[in-house]
Amino acid sequence: MMSSMRGVVVLALVSGLFGCAAADDGDGDEMMWALRSGVFPSPPNYPGNGDLSIYAGHTTASEDCLIYDILGPDVHDGAASDGAPVLVTIVGDAIQTPEGATLCTVEGDALVDRVRTGGPEGPVLFTSFGRWVFEGEVDVSGGSLHEIVAALGEQLVFSFYGPHIYDGSILSGEVVATATKPLTHASTNRKLLVAAMLAGECGGLGIPEEP
Repeated sequence: MMSSMRGVVVLALVSGLFGCAAADDGDGDEMMWALRSGVFPSPPNYPGNGDLSIYAGHTTASEDCLIYDILGPDVHDGAASDGAPVLVTIVGDAIQTPEGATLCTVEGDALVDRVRTGGPEGPVLFTSFGRWVFEGEVDVSGGSLHEIVAALGEQLVFSFYGPHIYDGSILSGEVVATATKPLTHASTNRKLLVAAMLAGECGGLGIPEEP
């Protein structure tokens, strides 16, 4: 998961930025606008910021594919209505075990957020920018647009498009999970939480392997 889409992602993401993407015509313009303006739409009452369930694969039709229920501050390992245990709880900026131990910490601002292992001084696991989540720390402050896009493409882990979560770019990656609510404009904190759970970090169990 963490190392997939390397060379292909760069080409796909650049194509999306400069008008060659059929999958999402507004994706390139949206990213360029976000880079230049320093903002990305994230309405506070956006559905993806509330309670939702996440299923493995491209549909929510099969309960057998339910992997996480997010209810309030708690992330459950499966259906909460069936008594699934709580994996992690969000307390302020921390992702904690049910017993209160801090596993990861989220930091950042409205445009770029990071999730770190352990406390605020821990290493950066992921960075969220717009609809995209990247591996480790990223820098969108310098270089030409082409250079920034190439660097981001090398680190791209997940893309959020409506309820779907893609492995890498939406242009060439596969849908690895689907939520019951759209996540495109969810908060960066929410995207980082989902990314950590799907990657098996911060108390998450990852995405189940297909039998």
